[in-house]
Amino acid sequence: MCSLGNSAAALSAYFSASASAGSPAGSTSAKIRAWVDKMSRSAFELITPHPFTFKGKMYVLIDGGTFSAGSLLAANLKALKNVTFVGEETGGSKNVWTALTLKSLSLPTSQLLLRYGTLPAFFGDITRIDGRGLMPDVEITYQIEDELAARDLELDWVLKDMEKDISGR
Repeated sequence: MCSLGNSAAALSAYFSASASAGSPAGSTSAKIRAWVDKMSRSAFELITPHPFTFKGKMYVLIDGGTFSAGSLLAANLKALKNVTFVGEETGGSKNVWTALTLKSLSLPTSQLLLRYGTLPAFFGDITRIDGRGLMPDVEITYQIEDELAARDLELDWVLKDMEKDISGR
């Protein structure tokens, strides 16, 4: 996982580069830059893991319905060596979200209510924002027959992998 100091340094570098390139991010980054500079100087206590922390194999099931806090959790877990992601690409980004204050907008024709966050939140290496979610280590693809039979292919894969580990095969 990245520390806030590393994230702050990455944000600072990103917005400096954006400003010098004349991108829109450079013109709107004054508040974010001030926050990054403040966070860079902040002191955060490092947490030492408990000696009985679980060190076994973990599986995380993800798909297009994994977004927001779920994507944030997945992005943090991706840094661990004992975690295997099973499923499909997450619906949310692996390194940038919008958060906090939610605004609402009613779409003119359909009258559907659209809610959106107004504050960008960043994680990890923001110099590599590619507009994609977190990709699974083991990709699972469903066929229509699987959906109709209500199969859970991700769970099936995990159980088979656990059985292999138990039996030593």
